[in-house]
Amino acid sequence: MIVDLNLKNKLVIIIGCGHESLKKIEALCHQHCKILLICDKMNEKFLHVINKNNNITIRHMRFNADNINAIMSYNPFLVMAATNDKCLNKKIIDITRKMRCYSYAVDDPVNSDFAHPAIINFNNIIHISISTSGKSPLVSKQIKLTTQKIFSKIIKNDDVYKIKLQQIVRSASKKIFKSQLQRKKLLYQIWNDVKISKLIEDGKFNEAKNTTIKILNDLK
Repeated sequence: MIVDLNLKNKLVIIIGCGHESLKKIEALCHQHCKILLICDKMNEKFLHVINKNNNITIRHMRFNADNINAIMSYNPFLVMAATNDKCLNKKIIDITRKMRCYSYAVDDPVNSDFAHPAIINFNNIIHISISTSGKSPLVSKQIKLTTQKIFSKIIKNDDVYKIKLQQIVRSASKKIFKSQLQRKKLLYQIWNDVKISKLIEDGKFNEAKNTTIKILNDLK
């Protein structure tokens, strides 16, 4: 089962400064979470990503078995062990489980609390996950590369705009209707509205948004 964790405003600790750490930071930058990177050194690629994100904090320290308890004081929601020491990564997993937070080791996804899937990302709105449940990240990556061009032909900017409109309607409908059935009907009404669909098709998203808001205001 693939689950999309809600990490907004939550603390994620990443331990390590290698290539895998950088990949995880890049993936988390769009999750609106707080990131604490614990490492003893980093290269220019790290600095380039970190300088673009105000939610990343760095603690410079050489992490080992002697100071592993340091992570307990932060009360994280998720800890990612990405050092080049497999034994240390396992110890990190063990201690985070005692803390009752999610844990993930880059070199041992099978024994982690979740597998990190290969993600096809469209405008940070639509995410398609490809997972082998940690059995073969390589195969997940290869399937991603094979299917990405296919999905790019299927998923258009129109779909992204429609999702943004649906988000507006869902939020507003909760204030207008108490009934879930009524809210559902409104969502389908906007989805099937010919005028709104045509505006989106023509790339006139602001006009489509204004038309949607007018419909919502008339219902209040």
